[in-house]
Amino acid sequence: MEPSTEQMLADAFNAGRAYERMKITDMIESTPADDRASQAVQMPIWKLGLSERPRFTLLRNEINLVGQLLIMTEEDLLQIQHFGQKSLD
Repeated sequence: MEPSTEQMLADAFNAGRAYERMKITDMIESTPADDRASQAVQMPIWKLGLSERPRFTLLRNEINLVGQLLIMTEEDLLQIQHFGQKSLD
């Protein structure tokens, strides 16, 4: 069974936070969770099912991948023109 978009995003978010806390110096064995996180980070934002306005606003600002979105704070997103609180929710 294919993991849900929500599960892939959660895995990517958790993997991204863990990566920020440590620098990987040796190759580690890949696990299914690592693979799902990697897939989610590389997933195009159009696959998130966003409505048209926030999707096009992100694309116009060269935010194309979920990984790019995950490293942004709410404040960063709200600074984007035409990306308001409603888009964030």
